[in-house]
Amino acid sequence: MNIMTLANAYQRLGFKALGGEWCSWLTADGRERLWQGDPAVWAGQAPILFPTVGASAGGVVRIGAESYPHPKHGLVRHMQPSVVSHTDTELLLRWDDTSGTRAAYPFAFRFEVTYRLEGPVFVTEFRVVNTGTDPLPYQLGAHPAFALPLRAGDPLEAHFIEFPEPETAGIYGVTADGLLEATAKPYLRDERRIRLTADTFRPDALVFRELRSRSVEVGADGHGSRIRVRWAGFPHLGIWAKPGAAYVCIEPWQGCADTAGTTPDITRKTGIILLQSGADRVHRVEVEFLP
Repeated sequence: MNIMTLANAYQRLGFKALGGEWCSWLTADGRERLWQGDPAVWAGQAPILFPTVGASAGGVVRIGAESYPHPKHGLVRHMQPSVVSHTDTELLLRWDDTSGTRAAYPFAFRFEVTYRLEGPVFVTEFRVVNTGTDPLPYQLGAHPAFALPLRAGDPLEAHFIEFPEPETAGIYGVTADGLLEATAKPYLRDERRIRLTADTFRPDALVFRELRSRSVEVGADGHGSRIRVRWAGFPHLGIWAKPGAAYVCIEPWQGCADTAGTTPDITRKTGIILLQSGADRVHRVEVEFLP
């Protein structure tokens, strides 16, 4: 497996060629902070979700009168990018539309991901460029899975997700075919923390569409070690793990799965961006380990 690396005094990171997926995060204390994947639980680690997030109704997207088979979480996670540049602390990857992508998503695009180390902060910038003549509809999401426990010996139940300010927000239930329920269920009531237990994700992911916060921290009782995730250009958030598994995914999203009972018209997806011809847009995620 071809692994590309970035490193500085604070951390060493690895990335797979397939999908440009982040696959390793060794912090200065020598611990691996990223879930290492397990096909018996979940084989992913940090897939990039583009040009759609989540499931599409009927497994297709509709553009005008035509329907196109379209996989969950989009296309680029199954594609190998071009390496535009690579230094010790920065990696720039690029995907362009192909005959294969146009069979599922008939648009011209350029998609770039820059991974960069800025001292203790790991920055990911996603840049979407419309290289065609028609408006480019897209969603986008990050999906990193952080390894638990934060400290050897910590039980799962000691861990929590913490927002910087109290939140009152509902979650959208996930149906058996991966679509979202139309109405949010009450979940946070002027609260900052979500406690992680074996049952937190028993129904499925926690899908938020009305949060004020643009950062969270993964922490644990009894010590101060935390993982902080900040984002810009992502109005929605998913938090997920297989029930009881030794990881938690913090997923900033621009858009989310189709709502049950709706048509798969790509222009009507939640959070869809219609990028005009020749335009580009950047979305950013920052991750930092706080010892």
